[in-house]
Amino acid sequence: MGREVPVGRRNLLSDRRRVAVSLLGVGLAVALMLLIQGLWSGTLTRITAYEDSIGAHLFVAERGTRSFQSDVSAVPPSAVNRIREVPGVQAADPIAARQLILELHGGQMPVTLIGSRSGGLGGPWALEAGRAVATDDQVVIDAGLAASHGYELGDRFGLLGVPFQIVGLSPDSRAFGNGGYLFVSQAAAGRLLGTRGATSFVLVRAKDPAAVAGQIQTRTGLDVLTVEEIARGDRELYEDTLGSVIRVMLAIAFAAGTLIVALSVYSSIVDRIREYGIVKALGAGRRRLFGIVLAQTGALAGAGGIAGLGLFLAAAAAVGTWFPEFYLQLPGSVLVAAFVALAAMALVAAVLPARRIGRLDPASVYRG
Repeated sequence: MGREVPVGRRNLLSDRRRVAVSLLGVGLAVALMLLIQGLWSGTLTRITAYEDSIGAHLFVAERGTRSFQSDVSAVPPSAVNRIREVPGVQAADPIAARQLILELHGGQMPVTLIGSRSGGLGGPWALEAGRAVATDDQVVIDAGLAASHGYELGDRFGLLGVPFQIVGLSPDSRAFGNGGYLFVSQAAAGRLLGTRGATSFVLVRAKDPAAVAGQIQTRTGLDVLTVEEIARGDRELYEDTLGSVIRVMLAIAFAAGTLIVALSVYSSIVDRIREYGIVKALGAGRRRLFGIVLAQTGALAGAGGIAGLGLFLAAAAAVGTWFPEFYLQLPGSVLVAAFVALAAMALVAAVLPARRIGRLDPASVYRG
């Protein structure tokens, strides 16, 4: 019984150096896609770290507020007591929040200042070292910010010209465009911002957040946002400013990988065109020939994807060591999307060499 000749595999492996270079090129393209998407996913996770982790169910803010990071909200201090009187409210605590640009060691660093009441909602959601703020001259700073600028517990930290003592380190939450969080007392924040009793948001914990939200809005006339809503506002802000750039970069990496696969397979076909002419002369139809080409592009894309994953893991380790402020996160959904992109890459890359074979006249290979 006859055995089918693996034409595609033989042709693909006929020049192993070319295959190795192609695998490296595809791997770099895939690694770049994963790195860009990992940085983007990590950024979106870090920018909502406060909202996601602080333990509040609702954020009460000035009318029209949609984002914690960018909108400047001002809530009347008197609204806090009215919120606490709403049935079902378990806790309601005011905070002062503002984006600041600090001068640190000759460079500018954007940070988010949070002023809160001792023992209430709004302070650091966790501590890597030290303790929470107890007096108006103390500060808890981002652990990553402290490490990158050489600050330790007990050091003096200048904030808008006012010295504070570092008493705690909060988890590293730096992201692109945000150097992390600084936590002080609400009174200290008011003095720094020039507004005594400054209140940007009221954080609320409730048994039934949906029911309580409507009552708070009716009693105060303020906007009431769930954690999901205000976090979505922050993500949309970043999406509006950086999303299109990220998509263009991903498209370029995808196009580069596709061209590398297509040109590698195309050149291997041209080098051994006689074999394809013989296969076509023996009766192979377009579907059979396209299957041979698709098997080659699929094998090259798949092997390149595995190489790309390895390169990404190496790059991620290097970024974590040398640039810890850039947080990478690669959810399972991103990996699935990457392999879907690889399948699309193989399919698109198969078109060019398949057209070359499709136009081939079998008799031409016998005429030389």
